[in-house]
Amino acid sequence: MRRIKLVEVIVGTILSATLTNLGAVRAAEEAKIKIDYVTGDLSALVPLVADSQGIFKKHKLNASLIPVKSGPEMVTAIVSGSAEFSDAAPQIAFPVIARGA
Repeated sequence: MRRIKLVEVIVGTILSATLTNLGAVRAAEEAKIKIDYVTGDLSALVPLVADSQGIFKKHKLNASLIPVKSGPEMVTAIVSGSAEFSDAAPQIAFPVIARGA
């Protein structure tokens, strides 16, 4: 029970950023979002647990989880539009952003 609450707090932070980026969503609608995650990485637990526990649905989010193999692939997915949200580490994302992506 306590672990689920921690996941809800983490997902709540993601949701706040998500809803800010998506704008106002009417209560009856589900917002579609695409989240990438690195397979086999512990950071993948947050979106995977949130999805399996129905936390995204509870907050009216239709989350598509997109598995990738590495941090650079996460950034590529964001830049190409294949994913909208990522937890790519700053040391991976910032150099790509600095090059104009």
